Amino acid sequence: MSTRRGPMSRSIAFAFLLTTKYWLDRLRVRIAAKLASMCVPSSKIPQIRHENLPRVGNFCIRSGGNGVKPFFSPRGLVVRPRVMIRASMDTDIRAILSAIPRGEEAARLPHQELVQVLDSVVSIALQLARQVEILQEENRTLREQVRVLTEQVKTLQEQNYALLRRLNTNSGNSGIPSSKDLPWYTDNQGNAGTQTGDGGSSPATMGGTENNENDTESGTSREKAPKDSRDNPKTPGKKTGARKGHPGARQKFVTPDEELKFFPGPCSCGCQEIENLEPCYKHQYFEIPTILVKVLHIILYRGTCSNCGKVCKGEAPRKFQAGYGPNLSALVQGLITLGLSRRGVLEFLRDKGFVRTSHGEELQISHGGLNQILGRVSSALKPHYEKIGESARTVPINHVDETGWRMFGPAGKIMVWLWVMVSCLVTFFMIHTNRSKEGFLELVRNWSGILTSDDYAVYSSWPAELRQSCLAHLSRAAKKLSQDPVAEIAKGGLRLYRELCRLTKIDREALTEGEWRALMMRVKGLINLFKKRDDCLGTLARRLEKDGVSLYTFLRIAGVEPTNNTAERALRAIVVKRKSAFGSISEAGFRWLERSFSFKQTCRQQEWPYFEMLRRCISNHLQGLPQDLSMYGPVVQVAQQMRKELGFENSVQATSSSELPKTA
Repeated sequence: MSTRRGPMSRSIAFAFLLTTKYWLDRLRVRIAAKLASMCVPSSKIPQIRHENLPRVGNFCIRSGGNGVKPFFSPRGLVVRPRVMIRASMDTDIRAILSAIPRGEEAARLPHQELVQVLDSVVSIALQLARQVEILQEENRTLREQVRVLTEQVKTLQEQNYALLRRLNTNSGNSGIPSSKDLPWYTDNQGNAGTQTGDGGSSPATMGGTENNENDTESGTSREKAPKDSRDNPKTPGKKTGARKGHPGARQKFVTPDEELKFFPGPCSCGCQEIENLEPCYKHQYFEIPTILVKVLHIILYRGTCSNCGKVCKGEAPRKFQAGYGPNLSALVQGLITLGLSRRGVLEFLRDKGFVRTSHGEELQISHGGLNQILGRVSSALKPHYEKIGESARTVPINHVDETGWRMFGPAGKIMVWLWVMVSCLVTFFMIHTNRSKEGFLELVRNWSGILTSDDYAVYSSWPAELRQSCLAHLSRAAKKLSQDPVAEIAKGGLRLYRELCRLTKIDREALTEGEWRALMMRVKGLINLFKKRDDCLGTLARRLEKDGVSLYTFLRIAGVEPTNNTAERALRAIVVKRKSAFGSISEAGFRWLERSFSFKQTCRQQEWPYFEMLRRCISNHLQGLPQDLSMYGPVVQVAQQMRKELGFENSVQATSSSELPKTA
C-alpha cells in the first residue's frame, strides 16, 4: 500500500507547519526581548549541547565546533547542505528554523517524520524557555550580589575617607593642640611630610582615591617629602627670631650694690705704665644669694594667777599662729601657679643647696603643710576673686571659652568644666559641673555686651548682633576641607578657606563700601552654592549661614576681635596645669584653681607686681586685716568708660538691639 498522501493531507500538514512557525516566531521575539532587557553578554550564557537535543528519525543533530550543527537527510531525497548553527542564547532562532524543510520539500516528507521534526522544534523551544528561566534566576542572583558588593564598596570608601580625614586632622586645621600632631606634620615653619599650599600635610597625596588630574583643582599636589631636615636645612616659611630692621633692645642697667673696676695689665712690650685710662665696656653681673629661711622658735608660757589660782596661757600674735609666713607662702603659691607640681615644690624647698636655715639645716615641710599653705592662700584671695568677677561683668567686650577639668573622689573620675571670661582688663575663671547653658549663665549672670566665642550651641542663644563668631575656628574647618581626599569637597573647601582668611585679615579702618559689598556677595554666593549638600562641605556652609551677622561684628564695632584667641591663650595655663595635676580631689581644690589663676592673669594684664601683691594679700589674711581692693576701682571706671564709648548703658542689665552701636 502506498504511503504517499493526497493533496488535502499535504495542505493540512503545511498549514500546521505554518501555524507552528508563527507561534515559534512569537516565542523567539519574546525571548529576544527578554534577553535584551536583561542585557546579559553572550559569552556569559551557557550553550545548549547536543546531548540535550533529541534524535528524530533520519534527522540527526550532531555537535560541531563550539556549538551544534543540525543537518537533515530525509530518506529518498537529495541531501541538503549542512547548516552550521550555534545553539546558544544569543543565536537567532531563525537559524534553527531555517534548517527545517518547508514548502515542497516539507510536503514530500512522510507525516510521521514531519511530526517528529515539529516535536524536535518544540522540544528545542521548551529547552530555550527553560534556559531563559535559569538565566533570569542567575541574573537576579548576580544583580543582588552586585548590589551588596556596591554597598560594601561604598561603605569601605566612606570608611577610607573618614580615616584619611582623621589622619589629616592636625593643629593647623582643627582645635587639637600641637602636642597631638602626628610626627610628619609641620606648620608653615617647616616642610616635613607632604605639604599642601596651606602648609599642612594632605592625606589625599598619601593614598587618596581620586585621579591625578583632580589634584590641581582640589588644591593638593603630589610632592616628595624631604629625607631629613639635615639634608634640607633651608626650610620654607618664616624664620625664627626678630625680623630685619626691627628696633634694637638692650638690657637696662639697674642700681648696683657694688662696683668692680678692672684695669689693664702690663703692655705686651713690657711697659708697666698705661696712660689715658677711660671706661670702654660695661655690663652687670646678677647673682642670687642662698635662700636662708628665718626660723622663729615660738614658746608660749602658762602660769597660775596668784589671786584666784586660775591657769593663764600666753597667746602669740595672729600672724605667728600659722606655721609659715607670707613670703614663704607666696613663694609656694607662685611656684605652683607657674606650673611646678607640689612634689616638685617640696623637692625644691627640701634641697639645702637652694633653701636652708641659717644653721645649714633643710626646711621642714610636708605634703600636708603644703596643702595648708595653699588653703590659706585660697581664703586670702577670695575677696580679690569676687572683685575680679564684678569687674569682668562690667567690661563691654568679653571673650568666653571653656575646657575640661577632672575631679577624683570616691565616685571615681567626674568631668567638670572650667569657664573663662577674659577681656582687655581682667580674666575671670569659674568651675561648673555643666557645659550647658546653666554653666554659661552662671558665668555671665546679668552681664550684657559683645560676646566673642566659638560656634558652640550654648553661645548661639546670645543675640547675633552682640556676638562675634571666632573666624579662626571656621578657617581651620575650611582648611581641613581643602585637604579632603574627595576632590570636589577639597575644591569647595579651598574657596571657603580663602574667603574666610580674606575676611579675617580685613583692616576695619581701611575698608571701603565697595570692598565690603564684594566680600559679602562672594561669601553669600559660596554659602548658597554649598548649603544644600549632604556632606561635610554642606555642613560648614550651613554653619556659616547660621552665624550670619555674627561673622562681621568686628567690622561694625570698634575693639572687637575677629577671633577668640584671647580666651584660648588664657586657658593655656590651665591646660598645662591639667597635664601635671590631672585634676582636683575636692571642692577646695576647685576654689583654689579659680582664685589663683584669676588673680595671676589679672595681675599680668594690669602689670601689677604679682609676688608683692600676693605677699601683701597673704600677710593681711594672716593678721586678720581686711584686703586692700582699691586697685580695682580704676579698672571698673575704665570699663564703664568703654561701655559709654561703645554706646552701651553703664549698667549691666540686658541690652536691647536698639542700643547697638552704629554700623561703620
